[in-house]
Amino acid sequence: MDVKLPFSRVECDRVKLSMCLIDDETLKPTLPISLYFALDCHSRYPLGVVLEMGHGENKENVVNLLRQIYMSDDNLNARGRPKILFMDNGAGFNNTVIPKLCQRLEVSLAYTPSNSPSAKPFIESFFNSLRHCFFSGMKVVTQNGEQTIGFNSYRSKRKANDTSVDLTKIADIKVSDFLRALNIYLTEYVNTVHSELKDTPQNVWNKGRSQQLDTSYFIKYEKVKQQFHCFRHKSSQKLQSNGVVRVHNQTFSSPQLKFLYNRLNTLENNGSSVDVVVYYDPFDASKVSVIPVDNKAISLKSLLA
Repeated sequence: MDVKLPFSRVECDRVKLSMCLIDDETLKPTLPISLYFALDCHSRYPLGVVLEMGHGENKENVVNLLRQIYMSDDNLNARGRPKILFMDNGAGFNNTVIPKLCQRLEVSLAYTPSNSPSAKPFIESFFNSLRHCFFSGMKVVTQNGEQTIGFNSYRSKRKANDTSVDLTKIADIKVSDFLRALNIYLTEYVNTVHSELKDTPQNVWNKGRSQQLDTSYFIKYEKVKQQFHCFRHKSSQKLQSNGVVRVHNQTFSSPQLKFLYNRLNTLENNGSSVDVVVYYDPFDASKVSVIPVDNKAISLKSLLA
């Protein structure tokens, strides 16, 4: 496997967990959780993580995971464009949206056989460490103020099939506290010597980045955010004369859209509103993409602020 430089191989997967959390607002137990991860195989650096509560594997969460790869924060600063993504054939990964998104991002995509963990060895090894060091080994404080080693509400693989345990009744940590603990763990993980690397993932990432001559791999999210507008709001809708469209009860407008309306209205001699298709990102409501229904008439595309 060619993993000599950052982003030469990134593996993505979802791990289902026998664990429920406590909703911060309702204070009621959530449904069992899952985590989606993306891992840079060169440095073993986790590039993205998405928490899912109770829903089946879906493309929306995978799109959100791919977005995380392009983003960073103060503690986890690795980000950029993978050369090739390895995924399994689950419904969230293998569908009509993800290949199109990867094509737009100029990222190669490879699917591995189902139930073949050896095809994604790096992320499987990471999941093993996550179960042992985080879920079973992290020092945490429960909702009742009790300090424990590992999460009391987590059931390991060995105990996961014990149907006599109601996971909702043993949930003892809020979603926000869980996410905070996970961020602390991942920060410690990237700054701890990896047994195979003989160095920390952070150091390996930093050294690899300095050796990567093609700087286009380290692109920021702002440069590619329009590519994530891959969900269609409706088959078509009306662009108003004042340059306004609505998506899920939210209004979007811009001077560019008013110009688009004027051009389309001139071509179609419609006199009122014109038909467009609006694409959006369900996890980023700051902008949408609008294109004419009839691409032969005009080849304009606009972003809305």
